[in-house]
Amino acid sequence: GAGSFNMRRASVTMQTGTLEGGLHAQARFTTLSSNGYRRNTGSATSSFAFSGGWTGEKDALRLLGLWGRTSNQLGYYPVPASIARTAPRTNLNDITDNDDFGQQLLQLRYTRKFNSSTSMSAALYYGGAGGDYYSGFRDSTGMLTQINYPLKNTHIGTMANITTDGLLDGLQISGSLHAYTFVRRNWETASPENRSPYYDDNTAKDELSISARA
Repeated sequence: GAGSFNMRRASVTMQTGTLEGGLHAQARFTTLSSNGYRRNTGSATSSFAFSGGWTGEKDALRLLGLWGRTSNQLGYYPVPASIARTAPRTNLNDITDNDDFGQQLLQLRYTRKFNSSTSMSAALYYGGAGGDYYSGFRDSTGMLTQINYPLKNTHIGTMANITTDGLLDGLQISGSLHAYTFVRRNWETASPENRSPYYDDNTAKDELSISARA
């Protein structure tokens, strides 16, 4: 696809259906880019998703992955109405102002059906996100000071659950467990000292939750 302001979009999808032996897979890639209506407000985005696995008589194994990344020029500074009326595409952000952000997720899940009344599943997962956010300003001499507000997030965890309704007629019992750790870093730098942050914050969180229901 294509459109105004040099907008372009494309995607491709592949899927196998269920193959001999219970294997299956599918994947999709998408990309979109545009110059933007206001000057220097272009955007470029790509994403990829896939899943695949194996299904047996009583067991199933599945791998799921998601990935995405976007890079945007910025245009959030207000434009005086007198300028916007005569030149509506005006952008007062510097041409170097941009962000570049990505996110990804990976999960492996196993499911087991013991009999007609009892089943369980367990999964491991990883999630990550982060990127750069550049914003600059120029002094009266035209010298540019570029500030970056990068961040990075990481999640790692596991979850499991089991369900049965074969103990007593009309009674269903289930239990679940979820444990994960989360780590985040936010920091700020000013060019040209990009390797020496003047602000640096680190956060960590661990969680364990268990539930049961009857």
